[in-house]
Amino acid sequence: MELETENADLVVRRGTSDEVKLVVTNRYNPAHACENNFDDRGLVLKLSEILSGPVDGYATWTLTVPDGLEIDFVSVSGGLSASGVQGTFTGATGSGDFEVVNCNGVFRLQTEDGDIDAYGVVLTDGSSFTSASGTVRVKLGESAVHDLKIDSESGKAVLNYGGYPLRGSFEFTAEDRDGWINSPIVFDGEERFRRRGQRYIRKTFIRTTASPQITIGTATGQAALQQG
Repeated sequence: MELETENADLVVRRGTSDEVKLVVTNRYNPAHACENNFDDRGLVLKLSEILSGPVDGYATWTLTVPDGLEIDFVSVSGGLSASGVQGTFTGATGSGDFEVVNCNGVFRLQTEDGDIDAYGVVLTDGSSFTSASGTVRVKLGESAVHDLKIDSESGKAVLNYGGYPLRGSFEFTAEDRDGWINSPIVFDGEERFRRRGQRYIRKTFIRTTASPQITIGTATGQAALQQG
């Protein structure tokens, strides 16, 4: 399922049947400046929003779905929130935020200027949560058994294990001079390297097994691990 908006936010909820239901609430002024397109002729349902001219206001798309769907969301400034849903979530936005609560699945979420908050998430495959300048906070609903990447170039990248056991290879990176790395676990290894002309530091430790690979990174912000 592909959804593309310019400004509208997407709210994803779990339904009680196999039906997919979408409710579009437009509060734009002028109202005729917004056009919504729906294309269900192929195997993938495509929904898009087109705004023309100067527009004030906002819009919300409320999507009710069964478990197991693949949701691909792209927006200029809109955000996505999901609660209690199992599926595959792929999202990219310029200035919007992502909020994911008590969801199971695969997550590939990125925002340029927004924040990402994910709480009680259970990973069913490799996942990533990245922001250029916002804060990324991920709290797991169980110990990760798949690779996980959390990154914010200039903001905070924080992984909270929710009190579950730490397992895998943990890697932290930050600019050597302007970034910060925080971990309650003593590191096994440390090295310095150059990236894009800047000097970086990489710190690592392993708990129990070498996999999954857990990567927490930043440039001038903070890369942090919390046990919960």
